[in-house]
Formats: sequence, C-alpha cells, structure tokens
Amino acid sequence: MRRRRSLIGFIFVVVLFGSGIVMSAEPPHNVKKSTKQAKDSNKVFIAVTDKINLMAKEVDYLDDQYEKSNAKWQKYKTKMVLLEEITRTILADAKKGDTKSLNDLGKVKAGLEKVHRAMPAKLPSGPAGPGRFGAYYTQLKYTLEWDRPQRVGPLADVVVRFDDAGYKLVFWRGTNYVPCRVTENQIWYTDSSVRRRGGIGTRGNCEPMSDKQNRYCRVRILESNDARAVVHWRYSPVDINYHLCFVDEVTNWGDWVDEFYTIYPDGIGIRKVTLHTSAPQAWAQWQESIVVNQPHTKPEDNIELAAVTAANLKGQYRRYTWTQMGAPEFTDQPENVCIQMINLKAAHKPFSIVDPQGAAIEPYRGRASASLFTAWDHWPVSQDKSSTRVVTTFDKPSSTSLCHVRWRHYARQGQSDTKIMMQGITEKDVTQLVPLAKSWLHPPTLNLKSRLVGAAFTSHGYDQTQRAYVLSCKKAGKPSQLRFTLAADADSPVVNPAFVITNWGTSDVSLKVDGREKTQGKDFRFGHRRNPESSDLIVWVKKETQEPVVFTFTPKDV
Repeated sequence: MRRRRSLIGFIFVVVLFGSGIVMSAEPPHNVKKSTKQAKDSNKVFIAVTDKINLMAKEVDYLDDQYEKSNAKWQKYKTKMVLLEEITRTILADAKKGDTKSLNDLGKVKAGLEKVHRAMPAKLPSGPAGPGRFGAYYTQLKYTLEWDRPQRVGPLADVVVRFDDAGYKLVFWRGTNYVPCRVTENQIWYTDSSVRRRGGIGTRGNCEPMSDKQNRYCRVRILESNDARAVVHWRYSPVDINYHLCFVDEVTNWGDWVDEFYTIYPDGIGIRKVTLHTSAPQAWAQWQESIVVNQPHTKPEDNIELAAVTAANLKGQYRRYTWTQMGAPEFTDQPENVCIQMINLKAAHKPFSIVDPQGAAIEPYRGRASASLFTAWDHWPVSQDKSSTRVVTTFDKPSSTSLCHVRWRHYARQGQSDTKIMMQGITEKDVTQLVPLAKSWLHPPTLNLKSRLVGAAFTSHGYDQTQRAYVLSCKKAGKPSQLRFTLAADADSPVVNPAFVITNWGTSDVSLKVDGREKTQGKDFRFGHRRNPESSDLIVWVKKETQEPVVFTFTPKDV
C-alpha cells in the first residue's frame, strides 16, 4: 500500500505540476472524525467526483472541435487520461475510509480546478477552413461547463461561411449575438452594437453585452443563397439587471434595435442598424472597435501595436500605435476620413467604411495592468452581473476596445434613427480599399438599354443599405432579356456589384458582361428570394473596372 500511494503521489505531482498538491506516501491513520468533519469530507468527496466527471465528459464533448494537429489540445487530453485514473484511485481509497486520502481531497479539488482553468478552450466559430458560402443555423460548442446550463435548442447560433477563405461571420450566444468577424487564425473582431446610457432605474451602460441570458437578443437568417446572405439581429440595450432603458410612460416600450447584415461572397457586407427609441436626442454609441481575445491570450497576441489605420478616398492614411501610455491621440487624421482598418496579427484584417461627411475616429482610453491595451473579462461568456471589469488573469476570454467611429445618420423618421456601415475582411492594404469605398459611396449610374416603348424593367437606382442595384420586372414572373450599362469611371468604379430584380420569378439566368458569356460559379452567382406572391432574383458578379460596362441578363426556362 505504501509503495502504491508513493507512486500515485509522484504521478499526481507531475500531472498537476505547480498546483501545490503533494500526496503523502505515508500509510493511512485511523482517526475518528466528528460528525461535522464527516459531513465536510463528504461534501469534498462529492465535489471532487463531480469535477473529475465533468472534466472527463468535457474532453469527449469537445474533441471533435479540435484538429488532430492541435498540440495543446492533444497534450491536455493525455494529461486528462492520467489525471482521471489517479483521481479515481484516490476517490476509491477515500470511499473505503482511508483517512489520508480524505484529508488530501481538498488539495485534489484545488489541483483539478487549476488544470481545468488551463484547458485550451477556444471561442467557437464552426468548422475550420473555407466552406460553401451562406448563412447556417448551428449550435456552437464552447465548454461543457458553460454550455450545459444554457436553455436553448439545437440551432441557437448562426455562422456565415465563405468559400474563398477560412474567415467567418459569427453570431454566437456567448457574445450575446454581437456579430464577430473571425479571421483564418481564430482572432475575433466586432464593431459592437448600440449602447445607451441613462434612463430611469437603469444601472451603468445599457447594451446587449449586459443581456447575459440573451433574454432580449435574437438572431435569424432572412436570406441565404449562392449570391448573398442576410441576417437579422434584434435586441434591446438593457442594463445588468435586465432593465430596459428610456421606457415610454404610455406604451411601456423601451429601446429596441434592429440590425440587418447583408453579406456577399467576397466577405463584404452592409450593417444597417436602426434604433427605435422614445429618447432620440439622448446619448447613443453606434460603433466600438473591439477585439475579442481568446482564452489564454493577451491583446498583444492578437493585435499589432500599430493597431488602427485610418484613410480617406484619396488614399491618404495614418497608422496609430499603442505605447506604454496606452492609446495614442488620433491626431492628424486624413481629411474626410471614412475607412478604418484594424491591424490584427492575421492575414485577413477587418475594415469598416462610412460616409465621410462629418466622420471621425476616436481612441478608447485606458489600458490593463498587464497590457498596453484595454482588457476586460465581463464580456464575452461571463454570466455574472458585471460591467467594465478589468482583467486580472487571461485564462478567460476578454475584450479589448480600440476606438470609436463617429459618422452621420442615414435616415431619421419619428422615433427611429438609422445608420449604415460597410464592413469586410481582406488581405488588401488599406489604400487598395479606396475603389471599393467609392463604388459604395459614389456608385456608377445604371442606364437601362431598351429600344422598346414601355420597357419590361424599371430601375430604382442603387440601394446603399444592401450594396445593390434594385430593378423590378413589370410583368411579375415573366422576365425578358435585361440589358443595362454601369457608367463607371475613376470616381465611381465598379467593384463586385450586386443586383436585386424584384418580381423576376423562379427562372434561372445567364449573364454576359460586355458581350462575353459568364459561367455560373465563383465569379457569377445568383439565387432567388421567395415572397408570398412572387420571387426576386439576386445576382452577384466578381468584376472590378473603372470603365463603363454592359450587363445582359437572359432568363432561362424554368
């Protein structure tokens, strides 16, 4: 028995290196325990049993989320095999009344907690690598301990995948559905949400981050086809006690927000956000550039010190670097700044584009004690009532705020305010985004070509809110050939245009660009949006030019 316990103690110390556990090799002592001691020992016995069972199940639960090449996960699995065997041996001895084993259970529990905290957990974003473009309902796994209490169905999350690269757009419960662009190497970034401050009875900031149980946050897929995906995120910006802000005394409605994300195969989309409020003049924050740090990573692991680049439509730009003083002053911004790029340590970097009129980018002040950047762990994942809690250890996910983009409203009507923003992720340099920005802010004019009186189609111009030209078929479900020119030039270039033809019907379509047939595939995609009375055609074309270009759509037989 003495030799066996010595071996167990030695292995346990090796497995839990640094945990402070030292298993005694001495034989058990027959010490009579009081009733209170017995109860306490029984509690610890149950706690240790529950913990090792949870950890073992968690390995099985998460194993399919990690690639076999993930060395950290494979090492953790190997450690868990040893750890489970040793712990169960100690538990068996304790159950038999081995006093020394009972006394050691408290140390065992502390060691298990330390090992569990070191588990290489990762924020979930679905399958690795590229996948067929589109939005998908799924249930993302984080950890068994976090997932198990969640009272949700099997399709609680939404992931948008792309077939040209491994980046994704993720709407996950753990971020309260705050949409995050995830790079090919699993760095998360978001432009955040609408935040309010104030209102009778509220405490602190009112935002979806405070909605820990997602009582008010919902996400749904409105469209998903080969040409584009549209995702709707609806939420109420509540405080940490789930109180709504600016509640109307007559209707009892508080603030609500609708955000629509229209996403195309090139990874670029439009965020259209509408705030419904009875206090439209009160302070509101519409955007915050936030990097979400994976567990066991610091901001410096994910973000270049020259973290933010600001640019304008002339290609003039300025990079801003974090130092020991924290965030820099965002001085000497390019005139009419409208492009922001976040310099992550990834091949693909997120960017945002806004209307330049009155726009500005402002730094987020402060820093964490162990980082040049800000770092909080009250969000994501955290379930306790907390707000702006500074990181003390990086073993949990954390978030880093870099800056804010300020820009003007797109529309105001009654008690609703709307803003729009182009978002994307790219390998390009910030100056190479200028044509894209111009194509959205100053799109080429669409000129219909028809010799017939009473042409079969009507053009409704360019809709910035969905990055698409909108046309309608006059005879619903009976389209004829559609031909038009986009009058592109250097100031209004064409960059991967999209087209929505309402009332087109269910017919497929062929495409010619400047008289040349385009084959349906990665460079020419289409899909249908079905309505109660008709169907619309959605087309996306991979095409960049500063010269006028002619598009010809011809319906195919159903």
